Amino acid sequence: MIADQYIGQQNTLKEAAFVHEYAKKLQREITDSCKIAAETAKNQLQSYREAKSDHRRYKEFTKGDKVLILLPQDGNNLFMKYQGPYKIDGVAQNNNYIFTMRNGKRTYHANILKKYEEREPSPPLQPVVENACTGFRAMLDTLGKLPFVVSYFDDVLIFSKTWEEHLEHIEKTLSALREAGFTVKPSKTIVGCEHINFLGHIIGKGQLKPDENKTEKIRNLRVPTTKKEV
Repeated sequence: MIADQYIGQQNTLKEAAFVHEYAKKLQREITDSCKIAAETAKNQLQSYREAKSDHRRYKEFTKGDKVLILLPQDGNNLFMKYQGPYKIDGVAQNNNYIFTMRNGKRTYHANILKKYEEREPSPPLQPVVENACTGFRAMLDTLGKLPFVVSYFDDVLIFSKTWEEHLEHIEKTLSALREAGFTVKPSKTIVGCEHINFLGHIIGKGQLKPDENKTEKIRNLRVPTTKKEV
């Protein structure tokens, strides 16, 4: 702008002085604006750091603590998982901790450590299973003495030739169960059926045959066409 004023055809001293003052003023304003922007950015950054530090949780451990360490899985360094527990042997600088590993002393940062929570061992299930098996065994022994009863765990089948005989068999079976300390749920009891579905088979009138619904599903299976389906 100054050059145009000095070498232009309409050059006047007054106009040249005006342009020169304008350029100096513009330079001062730009310099002041840069200072204000830098100061504002500094203040904003400090505010951000303070706000972030308020929500930051530092992991701190002491010597002797048990922790889990985020380590690569055996045979594949691309997959990581927490392993342990490992006992901290010492505390190093910058929130690092020293451990004794299989290949010697190692130092790990707190970011890949997690506190190991001691949990009470779960009660063993063996007595429960043994009690259940003992109960079923006692029921089988009780019903096994009755020639007209077939039982499979808690499924009991009573077979008879006539209605009168069936009522007698039911009474004897219920009496045997009562004496052994067992109960029967009425909602799961079926009485006086000519045919019944028992363990995937249709039983009745001297016949024993597979359930047609089961065999129909097998007959309607689609022929496999791929290696995966085979």
